[in-house]
Amino acid sequence: MTRLSVAFIALGASCFGGAGGSTSPSCDVPSVAFAVPTEHKTPFPYDAKPGDIEVIKVLKDVVYTHARDPKNPWAISHALLAMGPDAELTNQRNAVEYLFEEYAEPFTVCDQTLLRFPASRGSIRIEPHTDLILKALTENGVSPEKKVSVKGQTFTVGDLYRGSLHRAWVVGNETGFGPDGASRDTTAHWNDVPWALQGLSSYASPGLAWTAAGGRAMTMDGFTHAAVERLDQETQALQIARQSGQTFNKQDASRAGGLVSMTCGGAHMVQGVGHALGRGFGEATDKARFDEQVQILFWRYQAELDTYTRALETQPRYRTLLMMQRLKFLGHFVETTHKLAMLGLLNPDPQQRAIMNEATGQLLATTMVLVKTGIFQNLGKLMDPKTPQVYDGVITNEQLYLDYVGDSAHAYRGLDLAIGHGVYRF
Repeated sequence: MTRLSVAFIALGASCFGGAGGSTSPSCDVPSVAFAVPTEHKTPFPYDAKPGDIEVIKVLKDVVYTHARDPKNPWAISHALLAMGPDAELTNQRNAVEYLFEEYAEPFTVCDQTLLRFPASRGSIRIEPHTDLILKALTENGVSPEKKVSVKGQTFTVGDLYRGSLHRAWVVGNETGFGPDGASRDTTAHWNDVPWALQGLSSYASPGLAWTAAGGRAMTMDGFTHAAVERLDQETQALQIARQSGQTFNKQDASRAGGLVSMTCGGAHMVQGVGHALGRGFGEATDKARFDEQVQILFWRYQAELDTYTRALETQPRYRTLLMMQRLKFLGHFVETTHKLAMLGLLNPDPQQRAIMNEATGQLLATTMVLVKTGIFQNLGKLMDPKTPQVYDGVITNEQLYLDYVGDSAHAYRGLDLAIGHGVYRF
């Protein structure tokens, strides 16, 4: 791990023990010596054919066409996944620089000015999940020293990192995350943790400790361990079902809550926790505990894929909606498994390797079916109120439009990693 030491003046921080934590009346700004991630490629590349490369390009073109809108910062963060930090928006501005200039906000902590991105501004989605943009920046290798302009002042990306660190705390089952900043013990609230955990652990050096908002003492090891424990809690029913030889049932699991009810079926939670563990954070037994999540991931695969196949057979009218769900599931599965392999958290046995290859092939095939339906060429119609029924069973639908854009970005990212072309930084 290459370390770039960037010293910041602060008043010190104490330790955080995972399930608890202390508070202090002092006002501390997080101190950081940044450790910059290094680049990795999958050790298990998929043997792509020339035709596969053309299919992958289709997904990148979808992102290029629909995710570079200066008025859609949520989409821009997904464009970075597919296009990298040099992505240019339709207004010919650099995506990273424009995000800060247009949507970041300064805020004051202990007489120091740091940065943050709000969840939204009016009807504009900016960060529906806390630190979604920070995660995109760190995964794309944007330097914490990069200078950015906010409200006419010069800052660095590191000021966003330190601002996010200040807001990051976990005490028992409460967290400092959530669009409204409130503390509540719900799956939805912990659902905001994975983006922050990945983004913050990406630049963190070993032993990082800080004092978060409210004087809460934190460490990156403690934060990671708390997320491992929460992930374990969210999958208790799945663990019992898998270990007793049952078949995964997506409908029952979704109704029961837990991991499957989290964003993208919990893929982001698994990725975020895995990223922090792969960076070396957490407690001694956390990697072993996380292995159960890897087993669940593969146990879910075939049954979940079959769910979409049956639905397509019995409800063909909703093909456009169901194919989007299939794209979401496969794209995140391929992305997640190859990331975990690079992180050293997955050394697939022959059966798991076969599943990874099959999922990649299924994702390519799903993309080709979507091309034939014409949905990619007509995505804009989902946002056009003059088109009362875009497809059979689908009226004008902004959320479906956003899902297709975001899931195309993750599908592209997964395939790019799977064929051994894309790099993952940790």
